[in-house]
This record gives sequence, structure tokens and C-alpha cells, in this order.
Amino acid sequence: MTTPRRHHYVPRLLLRAFADPPGNSGTLFVFDKTRMKRFKSNPTDAGQQKDFNEVEPQAHSNPLAMEEFYSHLEARFSPVLVEVRQSGQIPDVPERVLVPVFVASQMYRTPRFRKWREGQHFKLLEEQWEPYTRNKA
Repeated sequence: MTTPRRHHYVPRLLLRAFADPPGNSGTLFVFDKTRMKRFKSNPTDAGQQKDFNEVEPQAHSNPLAMEEFYSHLEARFSPVLVEVRQSGQIPDVPERVLVPVFVASQMYRTPRFRKWREGQHFKLLEEQWEPYTRNKA
């Protein structure tokens, strides 16, 4: 089995739903806000980055721990999404707990959030070190 390298920050199960026709081979129209460009893509190529979810060895012994977490969550959420589409309602317990977990996971798995979070980390670090750098002793 090959190691997954193309890590989706927008899950394919969502991208497939917006493709025309729906599915992996459908067409998506993508807008890259950074470059101010529009282009055609597909659910396999859109919303992904090489090794995006790879974990540093200092943080975890399994470098694919986050990618595996998202894969497992998406596999469990996919039938819930199908039921929501068909019935128009969130299913009964225990599957309904997956809805807020999946929605919340979408917020913090994007490149934009990661960049913001890194900025917050460095801001906090600077604030913590400022008293020491001003003190000549």
C-alpha cells in the first residue's frame, strides 16, 4: 500500500457533491483568492496539498496520524451526509454526534487557519519573551 501524499483540506466527499456531474470525475470551478484566478478542476485535484496533514516526528510517532484521523472521520460521516441529503433531517443518535464534529473539523484543517494559528503562536511567544529581552540582566 502506498503512503498517501495528497492530503485534502476540503474533503472529497464534499467536493464530489459540488462537481458537475456529481462524483470524482465531475468538474469543479475553483477560485483562488490569493492569485485572484478562476480555473476548472475535479474533486481529486482540488482542495488538497502534498503532505499537508503530515505530523512532525517530534509531535507524534506516526507522521500520518492526522491524515488517518480525517480519513476515519470522513468515512464515518459520509453515510450521515447521504441520509441528511435524502431525508432533509439530521439522523438520530448515535450518528448525529458526527455532524458537529465534522463541521468543527472543517474550520481548523485549512491552510488559512493553519497560517493564522502560527501567527497567534508567534505573537504569544513574543509577548512571553518581551520582559526577558528588555531586562539587561
